[in-house]
Amino acid sequence: MGKNCRLTTIATADILSKLDIDVLCLLETRVQAVNADGIIQGKFRGWRFLNNYQFAANGRIWLLVRGAWKLEVIGCSSQVITCCLRRGGECLFCSFVYACNGREDRRDLWRELVDVKACVGVAPWLVTGDFNIFSRPQESSDYNGSQGITGAMKDFLECQELLDVVDHPFGGSFFTWCNCREENPLSRKLDRVLVNQSWFSAFPSVAVNFLRPDCSDHCPSHLVLKGLVHKPPRPFKFFGFWADHPDFFKVVEESWGLPVVGNPLFKLFVKLKRLKGPLKQFNKEFFGGLSNRVMEKRIELGNVQQMLFANPSADNIKLEKEVRKELGALERAEEKFFQQKSRAQFVKEGDQNSAYFFRSVTVRQRKNMIQCLYNSQGQRLETYETIAAELINFYSGSLGEKDGNVVSFPDSLMKEILGCELSADVQNGLVSPVSREEIKAVIFGMNGNKAPGPDGYSTKFFQVAWRIVGMLWASRAASCLRISVFHRGFSTVLKDLKYADSHEWVKVTGNAATIGITDHAQDHLGDVVYVELPEVGAAVKQGDSFGAVESVKATSDINSPVSGKVVEVNEELSNSPALVNSSPYEAGWIIKVEMNDAGELKNLMDSEKYSKFCEEEDSKH
Repeated sequence: MGKNCRLTTIATADILSKLDIDVLCLLETRVQAVNADGIIQGKFRGWRFLNNYQFAANGRIWLLVRGAWKLEVIGCSSQVITCCLRRGGECLFCSFVYACNGREDRRDLWRELVDVKACVGVAPWLVTGDFNIFSRPQESSDYNGSQGITGAMKDFLECQELLDVVDHPFGGSFFTWCNCREENPLSRKLDRVLVNQSWFSAFPSVAVNFLRPDCSDHCPSHLVLKGLVHKPPRPFKFFGFWADHPDFFKVVEESWGLPVVGNPLFKLFVKLKRLKGPLKQFNKEFFGGLSNRVMEKRIELGNVQQMLFANPSADNIKLEKEVRKELGALERAEEKFFQQKSRAQFVKEGDQNSAYFFRSVTVRQRKNMIQCLYNSQGQRLETYETIAAELINFYSGSLGEKDGNVVSFPDSLMKEILGCELSADVQNGLVSPVSREEIKAVIFGMNGNKAPGPDGYSTKFFQVAWRIVGMLWASRAASCLRISVFHRGFSTVLKDLKYADSHEWVKVTGNAATIGITDHAQDHLGDVVYVELPEVGAAVKQGDSFGAVESVKATSDINSPVSGKVVEVNEELSNSPALVNSSPYEAGWIIKVEMNDAGELKNLMDSEKYSKFCEEEDSKH
């Protein structure tokens, strides 16, 4: 960090004052050995000091440790210091790297790190510092798509593979070094925090961030072992391997069969929510501690096989087959669990590459975790509570605000702009009802391993449980799944009908009147999920309500445009309320009335007056 630079010294002191640091590594100090003790006594009194002056005259690596950490040196050279840090029950290996610029010199470093791996074994291992090389062409700001992987990059990648380490997910700057030149400015990712799989297991809540460089040309890395202290509750998530268990469908059927009172959308919501409890209990009973169960079953199989070889009886052979079958089922479940969590689509089912899956899962979890945030005042937020409060505050202030510059326009303007109008047949074809068979075909054509929705249910759940949940999901609540009726720019108004100012239409044949809501009304309501119908024989009066339409947006009364007696209701709307959206003038009719007074029709509008009425009404909003 250039300790001979007064500004860098101040910056280092500033970092120490703001961050609670117990282990500090300084690279490229450029401090002569005779001056090192004076700086340590002046700025780092009470810190234990380790350096590599015996291998590099200008003090390329300084390591300072304080507090309860116990330091044991494992190896030291001109490019790396490796040590073992212990505190209480915690034990970890750390290699602090400052690589040379030359490829051949770095090859010595790669070989040295491979030797260190043999000493580390399966313990948690951190390899961090300035590697003076990047892994991919995209990690340089001058990348334009044409550059490939160089020999030096390949050396570094092969080293990482041999060490079995990966980049720890991090926050802050992606590029960590800048040449700070006005001509040909360049930034690259030269600094990294690499860890092995044991590190993720030992320290699952670590936070890594690259801070601002201040007066240095590198971004310092900051690692917090404790990370987020509070763990939020885990949301429900459906796992595909549950369906392989013979009791799965019994659990779903028992919960789904319990009655629910309400409209179809409400029924679907309640049944899906209610099913989560039994499925969680089912998972806990049969798959809780899945990896431990796999290990225990393998041990059990080994014991049974030893007994079989010692006493090859028919009973022991039968027992060995049963235990082997149980182990196979658990291993398949474990594989599918890690495959779904890692979403590693390119790994073929049956590989049972659990080590790979586990590493993918843990890396993804670390990447998806918000380690810290900075608020508008520049304050650093690290706890779960402060981060959650800041996110709620931010989105509360940015979502749901009305833009006063956005205004509506009349349908006639859209007709004028388009210069054409689709025929009635084409319009009806675009918004025709979606059948249950079409919905099923779409669901079964989707990848079941896709990420679940906000409720935790993936497509896989509806595929495997279709015979139980499909009827309600596709038929009684089709409006949730069908292609939404899009805004067509203008609503259809038929010439042979009469219209009320409350947006109902009436078609008169003799003394009989068929009544429904207009295309304009359904377009403004949105997806209709429930229609309240009157009883046959009920009396209706012009202008009074006889039922209601409930949509995803609101509930609206339906007023009768004429007076009379209800002689028929559209029973199809009980099962398919979406017909009101897709075919408001035909299949979506609501009631048929025997009129008392045909003279009331004079109080209604024809198609031309109703079209103008809608345009004027829309222009006011």
